[in-house]
Amino acid sequence: MIEPWDLYADVGRTPEFQVKLSSAQPFLLNITKKFVETVLTSLEQWEKDSAQQKSLQESERAPFHPYYIQNATGLTLTYWITNSQHKYRVENNSKVPLNLSDLDVDGASRDRYSFHAGEMKQDVNMPLLSIQLDDYDLVPLHNLIFHKQVSYLFQDISNRNKNLSLHYRVQYEDGSRVITIGSDIVISNCTVVPLQIQLESPMLAPFYMDPILPGTRATIPVRYAADSKIRVRPFEFAYDWSRESIRTTPTMKEKVSAFFTCPSKDHKDSLSPHWLYSVEQRGVRSTNLGLSFDDDQEVEIRILAPFKIENTLPCKVSYLIKSPDGVNLTSGSLPIGNTAEIHQVLSDHRPIVHIRIPDFRWSEGKKIGPTNKHSMTLFNKQGDGCKIHIQAEQTRLGTRSC
Repeated sequence: MIEPWDLYADVGRTPEFQVKLSSAQPFLLNITKKFVETVLTSLEQWEKDSAQQKSLQESERAPFHPYYIQNATGLTLTYWITNSQHKYRVENNSKVPLNLSDLDVDGASRDRYSFHAGEMKQDVNMPLLSIQLDDYDLVPLHNLIFHKQVSYLFQDISNRNKNLSLHYRVQYEDGSRVITIGSDIVISNCTVVPLQIQLESPMLAPFYMDPILPGTRATIPVRYAADSKIRVRPFEFAYDWSRESIRTTPTMKEKVSAFFTCPSKDHKDSLSPHWLYSVEQRGVRSTNLGLSFDDDQEVEIRILAPFKIENTLPCKVSYLIKSPDGVNLTSGSLPIGNTAEIHQVLSDHRPIVHIRIPDFRWSEGKKIGPTNKHSMTLFNKQGDGCKIHIQAEQTRLGTRSC
């Protein structure tokens, strides 16, 4: 029986790696050579781990920049501090620190502060920004504020297309001000599968946007936001472009519900003949030239799963979904507390769901309606029954969940 003995270890780097052991009371113990080797090996590993952690922290510590400029226009962008001769280019789909070298050289362009009645106030002569898109018919924009959160929506910026508009906004991200320049239409992928976007314009060649990852959003190029059709399909899946489309008209009104149906490419996969999306449009496209400090002047098109299944039982659940004529559409299993997004359903019928839990047979099919409650009884081999309740809900966009 060994009495408790308090031993304190202090690990640090000042700057070399150090481990300091201390105790208020002595402890006499006979040790072996193997024990000493084990302790030394542990100390060496501690030192390696500490050095590796310090190296990772130094590599991840990026330099801080107070301003960034992000180009989401679909064109190359040139910017400069108003009244300055130095211009800088920003490629499409890139985010770079704003070059403020002119502010260091020209004292008249620097941020100035003065004290009045004990309060620090910013001088009215703040630096302003000018931008120009690399297209011959687009007019340059001058005297843009970038030191505070703003939202501009510029219209009538093209000599050829009166419907062309440009969205300029400044937002705070991780302590920096990010200047984003692009169209006023964004697409959000609210599913768990990467999304691909095709833009069709009567005046331009078809444009294919980079895949939009789950949980992220992308801005439509300025030229295609004026007048084009938006079609979608799941990325890296064997489905064609959706039959339906959304038109980016100058006056896009908010939609109540819509669906995108993507047919199978080979038309032979009986388990998933279609891939369905639910579509939500948030916001109405503005037709007035304006400046806003509060509202975000943009239209967001959200792509969602049309059907979701959530497992709230204390066991794994298997599911099988069929069409009204008995065709198997998709199947899978759900661990405890998980949710599955189902796209292999059609918008013109209610999916029929079969459920099974461990040691029980498949249930009879239940047609999932808009908003109602269902119950089904599952039986095991011995004939014992287990009753399961299903709560079905439907959003205003037609998306169903159970």
